[in-house]
Amino acid sequence: MRPDRLLYVMDPMCSWCWGFAPVVQALAEQAAAAGVPLQLVVGGLRRERAAMEPSARVRILSHWQTVNASTGQLFNFQDALPEGFVYDTEPACRALVTARQLDEQSVWPLLQLIQEAFYAEG
Repeated sequence: MRPDRLLYVMDPMCSWCWGFAPVVQALAEQAAAAGVPLQLVVGGLRRERAAMEPSARVRILSHWQTVNASTGQLFNFQDALPEGFVYDTEPACRALVTARQLDEQSVWPLLQLIQEAFYAEG
């Protein structure tokens, strides 16, 4: 029995989701070839309202280094999480939900753009 969809529960600003992105892309392509659509389900990983503390920046960047070492995904460590940055993932999640409502085909490309801008481009 073929499933009617492939659900991917993630947050666009989750470093492990970025690390896992090539695998998800391959799964999505396999699913599409089988006629099974990929459906993103996004959730707020972080809902911060204040600027990140320097100690939190160090801790998060160490997580990112682990993801980079484990997956090979590119990270721009030099420009990441600048002083005064509020690490709130809700706007990125809302952007994907809105894109899905407007044009479901645009969700996956938008997700890739958000992740690349955040992690690889700083």
